[in-house]
Amino acid sequence: MLEKQIPAWLEPIWKQWRIAYREGRLPHAVLVTGPSGIGKRWLVEMFVRGIQCRAPTEQGLPCDQCPSCKQYVSYHHLERKSHPDIDWLTIGRYSIGIGDIRDQIIQRLTLKANYGHMRLLVIEPAERMTRAASNALLKSLEEPPPDTMLFLISHQPGRLLATIRSRCQRYALPEPDAEQSQAWLSEFMPPEQAKSALQAGGGMPMRALQMQQDDQVDFRNEFEQGLTDVLEGRQSETAFASAWNVTPARGKARGKKTGSEEAQEDISMDLRLVWMMDRAVEDIRSKVAEKDSALSIRAALQAYRELLDIRAREAIIPAPQLNLEAACLALTGAAQPPAG
Repeated sequence: MLEKQIPAWLEPIWKQWRIAYREGRLPHAVLVTGPSGIGKRWLVEMFVRGIQCRAPTEQGLPCDQCPSCKQYVSYHHLERKSHPDIDWLTIGRYSIGIGDIRDQIIQRLTLKANYGHMRLLVIEPAERMTRAASNALLKSLEEPPPDTMLFLISHQPGRLLATIRSRCQRYALPEPDAEQSQAWLSEFMPPEQAKSALQAGGGMPMRALQMQQDDQVDFRNEFEQGLTDVLEGRQSETAFASAWNVTPARGKARGKKTGSEEAQEDISMDLRLVWMMDRAVEDIRSKVAEKDSALSIRAALQAYRELLDIRAREAIIPAPQLNLEAACLALTGAAQPPAG
């Protein structure tokens, strides 16, 4: 099982944390960064569970059998999580407000541990904290209670207040190369299936595995087909954006309903825009290989730059319908024969 092995690209940081824990040198606040789908959440969850576990493995992973492990419920079902010493703040709406921080983090920092000697709290994604929420958290970061540890998981650490970043020890997770990711995924599925899942997951192995397990790989195939229909004139940009702006990946083809917590595991809008950027890159490479005109290549490069701007805009102020439509227009503009 995934929980019983540490992916090679995460092993160096895992070892650092375990050594620091054994020697009593754990920082009071940790900022874990890296692209979505690289394994930030898995790393933090396994570590906090391992600390609370009564009989961890030799590597420090949770045993899944002791009272602490049995009481903890995976982040996939946070509405049923009931571990007294592990608090995981993650919400479905866009922002984490001051009330969330006060009620679910600051107040719980003062409680004593039940199973072990530490209380462990996680905020994810930390960049969703409002300025007021961030300022409320600062005091706890400056004067942390004893025997507590706070993890901030962030896909976009640049959106965090500089004062928050400066008070945390930061760990930027390294990205595995394609060969390493393929080898790891092949432990869970046939190599060809792993290759397809990795492509659907935007090159991020943890996301690829989750997508495969949740039957989300078909989601990308449907998305790509819809995008092809737009580029070949069989569907309008507006219709495509309307169909794909908020569609949960799990429920798209099967009519399944998902709760707000489970929906966070669905395909993010950011990944959909990354897929569209992949199409732009393919277009650029194809035009260069076929020695298209300089004007045509320039149009493809311009489309890619527009997609970068759209992705950045969506990260700051989400507007899925408008941004998906704008992304389609950028791609179709590059596909049109250049004038002159």
